[in-house]
Amino acid sequence: GVVDCAPRYMNRIERSFIRPLPAIKIIYKPLFRRYRLRRPRRSYVSPAEFRENLTDYYQRAATLGTDVYSIVVAPPSSLFIEANPKIEQEVLRYNEIYRTVADQYDHVYILDPYEQISNVNSIMIDHEHPNDHGHDLIHESVSSVLSDIC
Repeated sequence: GVVDCAPRYMNRIERSFIRPLPAIKIIYKPLFRRYRLRRPRRSYVSPAEFRENLTDYYQRAATLGTDVYSIVVAPPSSLFIEANPKIEQEVLRYNEIYRTVADQYDHVYILDPYEQISNVNSIMIDHEHPNDHGHDLIHESVSSVLSDIC
């Protein structure tokens, strides 16, 4: 989701070093935020890993003869973009990976419950979580597809 593709201040090794040491965290976290830019290369899941994970999952589903319905990464709210200016381009990049990998399989379907939304802030409760209306959109999108196949 959006948290996985968000550009970060620290890579995994740096985070694992700082996280268990509260005193160091207090000192270094503000320094990282002040002097270091968020970089896509420090996201939780790199684009290459994301593509690899999707490919692996879709191939395993194909082996089992199972259809897969994937929901795209939600567009970021203005609060999220303000806090992390590169998030918008990263969400587009990861959603393009979804579509590109899915196009290679007949049993994979991409759902985009957000495509008709002109104001993403109206469906978000905070940076990355949908509000009731957002959940309704996701529910309608999934229900529509499930009712067609059942």
